[in-house]
Amino acid sequence: MRGTRLTFVAVAAAAVISLVACTGSSTPAPNGQIQGREISWLISRPADASVINVVKGLAADYAATHPGFSLNLITTPDRPSYLQKFETLAAADQLPELFDTDATPFTKKLVNQGKLVNVEKVLKDLGLYDKYRSLALDYQRFDDGSLYMVPFEFEMEFFWYNKALFAAGAVDSYPKSAYAYEAGQELTTRFGFKKLPVRDPYSAPVGAVLVYGGRGHVEIRTKHGFVSDYHSNTACFFPLLAVYGKF
Repeated sequence: MRGTRLTFVAVAAAAVISLVACTGSSTPAPNGQIQGREISWLISRPADASVINVVKGLAADYAATHPGFSLNLITTPDRPSYLQKFETLAAADQLPELFDTDATPFTKKLVNQGKLVNVEKVLKDLGLYDKYRSLALDYQRFDDGSLYMVPFEFEMEFFWYNKALFAAGAVDSYPKSAYAYEAGQELTTRFGFKKLPVRDPYSAPVGAVLVYGGRGHVEIRTKHGFVSDYHSNTACFFPLLAVYGKF
């Protein structure tokens, strides 16, 4: 699984380096030669993350044969702070060549303003489009089917459960809603939760259940962060719909 993921990341990173070349990452010198320069990447993850390390390695290989080229990482691993910086730079028309984002309404505005490159076209022009898993590309598409972002990872998540507990009747109730963002109604009508007057996930009391919109997500506030199918020190970046608890 890990080898497949890193291979996929390498393809994505190679596409990004090529993408930057297509969007003016190099400057023509007076003699007609291409002169490399530094490009910047605004990232919302630690600079030593596995994905970033792969990209840094590929960038170093690229720089070895393209004098003057270098990759500058602008790291803001705290997601709320990153989003604030991202939107501020976008409003000031000062976004770097590369940045992390999702298929959100705000990003769609940047597309409509002509500030993003059509990634599907670039990948097809480079002969890389068919090397991607279609599900990974589809995750980054907007509702109209357009693709303006390069996916860097593709993972599959599974839920494991104890069949014996269900067979023995030890578990007699569980959520029936199909999507995470629908959990709020079930929490109040079937499980005795109450909606709390909290709008900031970081202000939610320990043990509270946080329900998010967007693609949907549910997590529980802990003493040191948030937990769902993984633990994180930062809250989900999807829009918070409501906070529920039994207090």
